[in-house]
Amino acid sequence: MVKNCMSSRYKWLMQIRTPFRLLLTGTPLQNNLQELVSLLTFILPRVFAESQPALSHAFKTKGRRTMGDSDDTPASASGAQTPVAVGAVDTQHIEQAKKLLRPFVLRRRKCDVLADLPSKTEHIVRVALTESQRKLYDSVVPDAVDISGKLGELDSSKLDDLAEKRAQPSWISTFMDMRKAADHPLLLRSQYDRPMLESMARQLLREPDYADSRYEYVVEDMEVCSDFELHRICAKYSRMRKYELDKTQLLNSGKVQQLKGIVDECIASGEKLLLFSQFTSMLNILEQVFATWEIEFFRLDGQTKVDERQGIIDTFNSSQCKVPVFLLSTKAGGFGINLTAANVVVIYDSGNNPSEERQAEDRAHRVGQTKDVRVYRFIGTNTIDEDILENSRSKLLVEQMFWF
Repeated sequence: MVKNCMSSRYKWLMQIRTPFRLLLTGTPLQNNLQELVSLLTFILPRVFAESQPALSHAFKTKGRRTMGDSDDTPASASGAQTPVAVGAVDTQHIEQAKKLLRPFVLRRRKCDVLADLPSKTEHIVRVALTESQRKLYDSVVPDAVDISGKLGELDSSKLDDLAEKRAQPSWISTFMDMRKAADHPLLLRSQYDRPMLESMARQLLREPDYADSRYEYVVEDMEVCSDFELHRICAKYSRMRKYELDKTQLLNSGKVQQLKGIVDECIASGEKLLLFSQFTSMLNILEQVFATWEIEFFRLDGQTKVDERQGIIDTFNSSQCKVPVFLLSTKAGGFGINLTAANVVVIYDSGNNPSEERQAEDRAHRVGQTKDVRVYRFIGTNTIDEDILENSRSKLLVEQMFWF
């Protein structure tokens, strides 16, 4: 709540007179290092208020370049371009900022205090889209708008502002559609055309739940639904069953097909798996996928009741529990989410906040873990996923430059 020094809440809190202030956090760093300036200014306003312009200049990233931009710069062995923050942060200013901040920040990482903790390794899994999924993805890719060039604007401190600007929704909407298409085709609407929706609406009006609805409003609501949402409506009412999608459509995703191999490997070796997604709508699809595979699972997201969460976690961690998979939303936080019964983590889709994903991975990699932890990060080949990964690496690189 005190990351944005321009907010009215921040200004009101700054007026509270107190001789001592302390901030405790389990989060490594903010995505936007200027937010760190706001935090430090809140702690010691007399010290940092005068230095804020210099700090802001040190933390302000004006751009980034990746290896592979020039002919004489080699790419990595895997063929992927490795992001390097060149000219993004002034080294001299960083050193000055380090000297200024060092007396006021105490940071301890797990490797500093838990020498016996098993290792954690990350594997980037490049996933090829299915043929129909690729066609759908290409259909939503803009011709003229550079979405990847705008990813730097998607820091948490700016998302709210962007959402309020009516000039921005076009590219933000396209960005989200590209992410959904890379995850699963059913997150968009391509299977149900307008004539089919009109036919479905006439059938729905015969159901008691829609008896008082107007035909045009029902069609209008359906037009903004995804294929999977429409599929669930069809499954709910007997008159609509003929419009249900075939089960093969649930498996028509490169990431889902890649996931099957990892899940089968875990079950064969007696390991448990945590599966994270940014979208609860994607978790809804994965529930149906696992039901099709006849694999048991637990699920926890922001809509899970607080008084039920710990019971689900304890059951999964129990040695008697044979359920191999736990579905979670990446942002599902809170105290007590310790899932050390699992030692395999799958990040189904990456987001713009790498710290959130590292916290998600560490649901398994923490005190109580006795096995080495493997993290698989799915990246759709030639999709927006690659740009998001590059952007996340750049943010983490800035953190490494600053702290290590």
